[in-house]
Amino acid sequence: MSREHGPPPGRSYRFPSGVTLHLVAGREIATHFDAEYGELRCDEGGPIDIEVHAVDYPATIQVLRRAGTEVSELKGRHKTVTWRVAVWGLDDATTHVAFRGAGQMAVSFLQTFYVEPLLRLKVLQKGYALVHACAVMRGRKVIIFAGGSGVGKTTIALRQIARGKGVLGDNYVVISPSGEASTVHRRMRLYSDLSRSNPAVYRSLPGRHRLRLRAHGVIKTFSRGFANLPHRLSVRELAPAAADAAAGGGPLDSVYVLTRGSGSELVGPRPLDLDEVVRRVQEYNIAEAVYVRRLLATYLAKHPDSAFCTLDAVETSVLHSAFHGLPAFEIQVPRVDEPAALADRIACIAGIE
Repeated sequence: MSREHGPPPGRSYRFPSGVTLHLVAGREIATHFDAEYGELRCDEGGPIDIEVHAVDYPATIQVLRRAGTEVSELKGRHKTVTWRVAVWGLDDATTHVAFRGAGQMAVSFLQTFYVEPLLRLKVLQKGYALVHACAVMRGRKVIIFAGGSGVGKTTIALRQIARGKGVLGDNYVVISPSGEASTVHRRMRLYSDLSRSNPAVYRSLPGRHRLRLRAHGVIKTFSRGFANLPHRLSVRELAPAAADAAAGGGPLDSVYVLTRGSGSELVGPRPLDLDEVVRRVQEYNIAEAVYVRRLLATYLAKHPDSAFCTLDAVETSVLHSAFHGLPAFEIQVPRVDEPAALADRIACIAGIE
C-alpha cells in the first residue's frame, strides 16, 4: 500500500530498540493492542517497521493482487476459531500484515502467531534480540528465565510481583549486544487455576479480577477444558511498585534455562557453556515463530537471501555478545500441584530471595 501521504489513521507503539508498530483496526483489535502495549504508545510519524491492517481485508488483498504485489496469505484455524492473514514487504523497510478475524482468541492469535514473531525480525535488524523469557530484577541487574510454556515463568514473575520486587515481564524481554535488558510491557496471562497454583497472588488481586478468574473457571469446566480463557493484566495493574522497580531495565546478571523435568523434584542448577545457553534460548524463540514461518514458507523458498532466512544467525551473534561472561544454568522443573513453592525455590537458587 502506498505511504506517499504518510501512515493511515491508527495508533503506533514504539518498542525498546526503536522498532515501531503501526495499527489500523476496528475497536475490538485496537482495544486489545492498546491494553497489551499501551505503555509503548507513541506519536504517529516517522519510520514504521510493521504496519498491521485489520480493516476491509478483501479489498486490501484485491488491490494488492491487481498491483502484482507478492503476498503470502493463509487461512488459519484453531478449534472453532478461523482467521485470514497476509504478509507482504517482508524485506522492505515497512512490513505489512493484513488480518481478518473476530473474537478475542483470533485477535490474540494475530498478536502471538504473526505480529510478535515479525517484531523479533525487526528488533534483530536494529541490532537487538527479542527473547522469550521471564525477566526479574536482582538489585539493579536483571535475571532472565528462558523456557517454553508451563515451566513456571509466569509463576516466578507473579511471586516476585507479590513481594514488590522489580519484574520486567513474564514472556518477552529485549536484550542488547552489550547485555542490557529492557521490558516489552506486554500483559501477563492469568488462568482460572491461579487460586490453587499461586494462592498468595490470587488473594492479593482486587475482587473484580478474582471474580473474572472464577467465571473463566466455570467456562472451562462446562466446556470440559475446551475453553481455557486467560485473564490479562499488566505488571503495573498487578503492582505499580513492581513496574516502577523495573523501569528502564538494567544489565543482565545471569541466565537460567527452565526445562520440563520428568521426576518430582527440581534438578539443577546445571552450568551451561555459552554456546549451549545461546542454542537453548534460541530454540524457544524459533518455536514461537512456527506459524509465521508456515505462512511465509513459499516466499522464503523463492527468496533464500531474505532477512528472515538469516534471522537465526543474526540472533546467535547478538546473544553470544550479550551472554558472554554471564553465569548460565539449566534447571529441570517437574509438574507439581503447588508450582508457587517451586517458583520460590528457583528464586532462591537464582539469588533473588
